[in-house]
Amino acid sequence: MKARDKRIATQLAYKIIKEVSRTIRPYVGKEESGVTVKIGADGTPTSLIDVIAEDTLINILKRAPIYSYVISEEIGEIKIGRGTVNSIVLSEELQREDLGDDEKASFIFLIDPIDGTTNAIREIPAYAISIAVADVSYGRLSTLDDVELAFISNLANGSFFEAEKGKGCLLRNKEIRPSDVVDIRRMTLGGFIKTNTLSASKLVDTARRMRVLGSVVLELSYVASGKYDAFLDLRGSRIIDIAASKLIIEEAGAVITDEKGETLSTRLSISEKTVVVAANNMVLHSKIIDILKSG
Repeated sequence: MKARDKRIATQLAYKIIKEVSRTIRPYVGKEESGVTVKIGADGTPTSLIDVIAEDTLINILKRAPIYSYVISEEIGEIKIGRGTVNSIVLSEELQREDLGDDEKASFIFLIDPIDGTTNAIREIPAYAISIAVADVSYGRLSTLDDVELAFISNLANGSFFEAEKGKGCLLRNKEIRPSDVVDIRRMTLGGFIKTNTLSASKLVDTARRMRVLGSVVLELSYVASGKYDAFLDLRGSRIIDIAASKLIIEEAGAVITDEKGETLSTRLSISEKTVVVAANNMVLHSKIIDILKSG
């Protein structure tokens, strides 16, 4: 991604986070904010507070002087900018050969406007906005490997993570590092775990502590900052939920893979999901993978 495009994307991300935080504030802790108003593009119910957050970011990106592609849980996949919003199928759009240079998008935004909606509605201070920015390469499908910028903000307290590929990760403008725990018995584990999975049950039973906060993007980021030692989502996380967190984890020096220990190179799409296993270091991660593989 060109340096100019990174600057523009970063400025837009900052503005989106600031404005979403402002516009949802009156709706936090209100029962009526959780009323389902539609089914989102990802097939899940969309509440009033979700719509308010997404409408805010759409209005910002629509007025931008450049085109960008957006994948977001409510609106799906769109091309936006220069006063326009158009539905697309990203995989098809990237294969088009008829686009002039002035019609091409500068980057891909993967945005979850509010991850932890139930927490926001009940005023539990763990709900976040997640923004990942991926490079656009026409002629091929874009994947998680193309993500170059990541921004996550806990909208409840303002904690702000950001990362740039190859340049490390910051929390509140300070470089962060994961914990050095390697003993599973000392591990603080977060996650969404199937109760009928024996290997997952073994991990929970062995871990020193188990945490479930209800926000995948925040809990993955906590592995990067050392608050958690590991995090699992064995249900399958949506790509928009992990795109920013994956880069933040990797730039902090931690590890994130699927349940088989394979690199996450999933294509960017509203419909894609993947099981996620994140850990502070390769030693602990390998032990977790071994247990998951055992059954």
